Amino acid sequence: MTRREEMNILEKQKEAIDNLSDDIGITHEDVEGEIIVEEAPILVIEEPKIRLNLGCGYRKEGEDWINIDIREEVNPDVIVDIEQGLSYQDNSVDEIRAFDVLEHIHPDKVIFVLSEIHRVLKSTGFLYFFIPSTDGRGAFQDPTHRSFWNINSWLYFVNADWHGLYPTNPRFRAEFIRDVCPNEQLRIIHTEGKIFPVK
Repeated sequence: MTRREEMNILEKQKEAIDNLSDDIGITHEDVEGEIIVEEAPILVIEEPKIRLNLGCGYRKEGEDWINIDIREEVNPDVIVDIEQGLSYQDNSVDEIRAFDVLEHIHPDKVIFVLSEIHRVLKSTGFLYFFIPSTDGRGAFQDPTHRSFWNINSWLYFVNADWHGLYPTNPRFRAEFIRDVCPNEQLRIIHTEGKIFPVK
């Protein structure tokens, strides 16, 4: 085979590789008549995060959230009674928001609902809650409130000694749990927190 024929074959191979490059993202270099094929970097496609806004009411989160409520009239993305459970797989949810929700849970369902939240959250996922505290008037002013909370209620879920009294309760670790007073005039105090499941 002559040098000219070799060069023609080489050119055809380069052309074929160029065509492949467009389709599958490979590159080539011509180094002293050699063709070096390099694989394109692997693209890592991140799965979309699952974010649940429990008891959304009229306070909807953006399109990357699933707004959940039991009331059809607030037009949630999904109508669910969370006292019956969450229809998500174990360790599948990245974030749960529960603003002014947990106080509407029947007292005999509180542990179950928190257990469901614990079950569906990934170990890196978290619950961000905002709930009226019995240290203010807000806990008692709404006639639809069924369970009553204050900052000490969370000891049974985040403190090892207190959790030890009821070890079958779901266990969380807290980034923070604190009281805030969004309305001093009405003497409403909320407890807010960001907690992660201990798996």
